[in-house]
Amino acid sequence: MTTTLIPELIPVIGLMSGTSIDAVDAALIMTDGQSFTRTGITANLPWPDHIRAAIFAVVDDPSRLENRDDISALEHDIAQHHALAVGAIHDQMKSPAALIGFHGQTVLHKPEQGYSVQLGSGETLAHITGCPVIYQFRQNDLHHGGQGAPLAPVYHAALLKQMQISAPAAIVNIGGIANITAITDKQMISMDTGPGNAMMDRMMQTYRQQPFDHDGQTAAAGQCDGDYVNTVLAHDWFHLPPPKSLDRVITEQMLSSGQLDTWLNTMPLADAMASLAEITARSIYMSCLHLPQLPEQMILAGGGARNRYLVDRISHHMNSTANIDVHIMDDYHINGDFIEAELMAFLAARSQNGYPISFPDTTGVDIPRSGGVRIDPVNPV
Repeated sequence: MTTTLIPELIPVIGLMSGTSIDAVDAALIMTDGQSFTRTGITANLPWPDHIRAAIFAVVDDPSRLENRDDISALEHDIAQHHALAVGAIHDQMKSPAALIGFHGQTVLHKPEQGYSVQLGSGETLAHITGCPVIYQFRQNDLHHGGQGAPLAPVYHAALLKQMQISAPAAIVNIGGIANITAITDKQMISMDTGPGNAMMDRMMQTYRQQPFDHDGQTAAAGQCDGDYVNTVLAHDWFHLPPPKSLDRVITEQMLSSGQLDTWLNTMPLADAMASLAEITARSIYMSCLHLPQLPEQMILAGGGARNRYLVDRISHHMNSTANIDVHIMDDYHINGDFIEAELMAFLAARSQNGYPISFPDTTGVDIPRSGGVRIDPVNPV
């Protein structure tokens, strides 16, 4: 008689810094990579100005990646800051986590060329924290023909199941870039939908010295420039079927390259913010048109779900055109700000147990694939 070992739920810390490059989010969940329990233990550590500036310098000029000495130093700094986030979680725990899921900081994403670059030293993070680290989640998917993104669907599907929301339904995470996971009766489909918060945040930082548009108040005071919005949304990328993904550079080029840059930066700030919000809202709606089955419910997560004006615009398009009921995670008593950090913890547990983290209908990979590289600490805690 053989005994089948069932993986146990273990404490896993997930770490995420998205394309907005504003802070490191950390969250602790109990998980085996299939089921999970949310603990409510979270932390948010804004990037120090000097590290944030160094990251943006690489995003704006990817040729800097060729300077290995500078990049190694930056990867060390990134890992150190993530270690502080781990420490903030450990301060709220009785014993250390069993595992860390570490996304790193994306600075370049070129799936059509087969690569995606996330900076951050897994070795440094494991050494400082004394915990095993799993990172580089995208590489195996890219190696087997996938886009390397989005990676959220498998956690979004588990989340919808736990929330007892039946298909057809969708979760949209609005970070620097927005992505959708749609669960139909037969499929799990995902794609990046287009711009999220990144350009809106950059405009507020440039012209108002504010990190973001609180509640969308600036956008709400403006008038959307329909010609600008239609010109941006005419870009071929928005009309491609899934799987598809974006990085910050391509997104900003869509919004502000060439003549569009002058157009965007010469209109009143409030009008620019209203126009950018409209692009995010309409591109989410346009992504739904690529789905085999429209969702009946859509739940918004991420920083964009805190933007009241943006949520109203998304709800307008979904309700008036597609009869899709829109909610935010908070409506279900879930903090949507840490969904992606929880995702990284979930992916780490799946990787450790050999479960797939990407799928043909989510990234375009050939078959369901696991991924991630494990780094064990020299002196474990």
